[in-house]
Amino acid sequence: MQGPNNIQYTCSPCGKYNCFVCLTNCEKCKKVNCSCRIIKYKTKISRVKPLYHFDDDPFKIKVGGVGDICEIKSFRDANLPEVLIENLKKLLYQFPTPVQVISIPILLAGKDLLARAETGSGKTAAFLIPIVSTLIKKKTVKTADSAKKTELQKNPFAVILTPTRELALQIEREALLLTENTCIKVVCTYGGIRIRDQMKKIAQGCDILIGTLGRILHLAEEQMLSLKELKVLIIDEGDHMLDKNFVRDIEILVNCFDMPEKALRQTALFCATLPTTQIMHDQKGVKKKLAFFTDTVCMFLNDTYCHVDIGNNLTSPKSIIQTFLLVDKPELKFQILENQIVKELSQNNKTIVFVETIKETIKIAQQLCNKNYPVTVIHGHRTQNDRKRAIYEFNEDLKPLLICTNVSARGLDICEVKTVINYDLPNLNHDDIRTYVYRIGRAGRIGNPGKSISMFVKGKDEVLARPLVVLLGGSEQEVPTWLEELCSMHELIKLENYHQAKFEAKNAAMLGEKNSSKDTRSYKNKGQTMVIPYCLSELSAI
Repeated sequence: MQGPNNIQYTCSPCGKYNCFVCLTNCEKCKKVNCSCRIIKYKTKISRVKPLYHFDDDPFKIKVGGVGDICEIKSFRDANLPEVLIENLKKLLYQFPTPVQVISIPILLAGKDLLARAETGSGKTAAFLIPIVSTLIKKKTVKTADSAKKTELQKNPFAVILTPTRELALQIEREALLLTENTCIKVVCTYGGIRIRDQMKKIAQGCDILIGTLGRILHLAEEQMLSLKELKVLIIDEGDHMLDKNFVRDIEILVNCFDMPEKALRQTALFCATLPTTQIMHDQKGVKKKLAFFTDTVCMFLNDTYCHVDIGNNLTSPKSIIQTFLLVDKPELKFQILENQIVKELSQNNKTIVFVETIKETIKIAQQLCNKNYPVTVIHGHRTQNDRKRAIYEFNEDLKPLLICTNVSARGLDICEVKTVINYDLPNLNHDDIRTYVYRIGRAGRIGNPGKSISMFVKGKDEVLARPLVVLLGGSEQEVPTWLEELCSMHELIKLENYHQAKFEAKNAAMLGEKNSSKDTRSYKNKGQTMVIPYCLSELSAI
């Protein structure tokens, strides 16, 4: 069989399900266990009791533009419908988390919002609860004694945009739990599955539409979806969605179809990090990003929008203990990984391993599978059904070891993950330190303890030394001595390279002026004299 990028590998069924690396169902795998093909992927939502309590919350809540809107100390303070209160109890949501304390009353008041809070702090519920509350008050609640029906809402009341399919499915699962015993219709739309099925669901009624930007834009372009009745627009993972790769498509969605203008709708943007010059290695680039982000926010939100900031920007959760292993040679990484996996599995810890490339992800997963480790995998080249099955197997403890790329770094809320291993640290040429923050945020959700273990390869990851030192300091975690030393050395080398490059550029400029004055020839062309550099005149003679 051949995988992505023509990688050759052997299909080796694990005995329970099809081999996780199968991109197609080969005949051998079909005989393994056919029951896996009829699994309904109803993945569990994490029902771990949150450890936050408003009265003793260590986070500082910074707000702007809120006016006389008051914080809530309990969900009942928000005057939520009783059916929603009951659903929150089923999810073990006893107290609002810091981001929910102020975001819920702001959204219930109809104000636009830009909210930033760390990963795993309850941002999804912070925007779903106000939407569900508003819809419940407009609709008739289903009860056993009443068969009264409401008119179907074919055009969505709220649209929630996400960057990935997995995040869209996760938000859908939480929305379904919050809307239990109500008439609210939730629809999730994304690429990778037949668009006809999704159109059928929308036609059957849609109050809350959750989906990836590309699929929702496609539905609108093909006039399969009307946004004329939209009242609430949520942009999740806003720092990523308002990047240059997405912002143009959001602008088209907002301005080129029948969506109400921003003055007639409510828009909220949620994210875990914001562009900052305090921690990034490229300060000039980040300043540009910050200016671009600010301008883009003003493009979609009303001028009177509220701003909520929980804790310090770009800090990792204090509940996650971060460990770094200094690796001298990349060839040693797999053995270190295997040793760590043995420890985690012996303690029954669900573990996510992040790898930088799809090619390396498949290679590592195949090696672990051949050694009979209970492993599954997620990456961008897997089909949507395979990705859903992988999450199901991981959530249900069928395969408590997940190997994945950055496609699983953002927003994915998987039950009871104790450990995150960074086999590869993020590549700062393509990502930034925020990717690291998002990765380790898959462990220790909602204030619960977790840990991360990262392999730091000498000669490769030095560019990350300074951002990591600052990040660890901001999270009040111990900074390894060797990491501080590497940080100092890298800064020194960086400074020397800067001065050397400046010196060489100055010399090149002086040499260029000297050559241009000596090595030139002139000739007349229709009465005009043209001066050509010597090297160029030699080229023209060939």
